[in-house]
Amino acid sequence: MVKGIGCDLVAVERFTGKINNEKFLEKVFTAGERQYLVGRTLESAAGIWAGKEAVSKALGCGFLGLSYRDIEILHTKSGQPYVNLTPNLKAKMTKLAAKNIQISITHESNQALAFVIVE
Repeated sequence: MVKGIGCDLVAVERFTGKINNEKFLEKVFTAGERQYLVGRTLESAAGIWAGKEAVSKALGCGFLGLSYRDIEILHTKSGQPYVNLTPNLKAKMTKLAAKNIQISITHESNQALAFVIVE
């Protein structure tokens, strides 16, 4: 059963300069996400950002009680994104009686979009 949906659209240009700012990267992205971003484009960073925003919207709480690093967007070897359930995120899921998060991310030139379904 669908418990929530969320989407987010972000301008890729917002990440110009930020992608090289270690303090920003450590505040927003987990170690796994930062590793994934090494050698990748701004579009990838914007896509992960949009994914985090979409998850927070699908949960219906925004970032109340969550930090950006509580929502971890990782990728399979084939490149498919998935949401890793960190302890704080699991707690939010439990409150919703939700068990799974589906995510899709796309980007093209100057925009990145993420769509999330919480089940």
